Amino acid sequence: MPTDEGLMLLIEEGHISYFERGKFGFAGHDVVPFDRLVDVIARELVQNGRFPRRRTKFDVAEGMWVARDGAGFSVAMSRTAPACPNAVAEKSEKYFTKPEEAVRFFLKCECGLPGIWDGVKFV
Repeated sequence: MPTDEGLMLLIEEGHISYFERGKFGFAGHDVVPFDRLVDVIARELVQNGRFPRRRTKFDVAEGMWVARDGAGFSVAMSRTAPACPNAVAEKSEKYFTKPEEAVRFFLKCECGLPGIWDGVKFV
């Protein structure tokens, strides 16, 4: 069964190499409960205030990230301008009261989960 850190890296990076898979407890085509993934990311979000860990809330980039925001949690989405990749064309935020709700929204919209992600099946 993959380690918690392995699951975090898989979602953050989108892929874990063959050689790293053994280091983080992956074995073949793993089947991981989706609720376990949600719990792992929610704990990270509560501890460190954001997910993915390498993202900051105000960087200029496309994508989504989750952040602790006052008493709740927000999922921020941004898209850069086609003519100027250093400028944000659109951005929006959706607010949640529980970290698990924010993480589920992020995983559904950004990763298409539950489902298969880099050979790992989340059910």
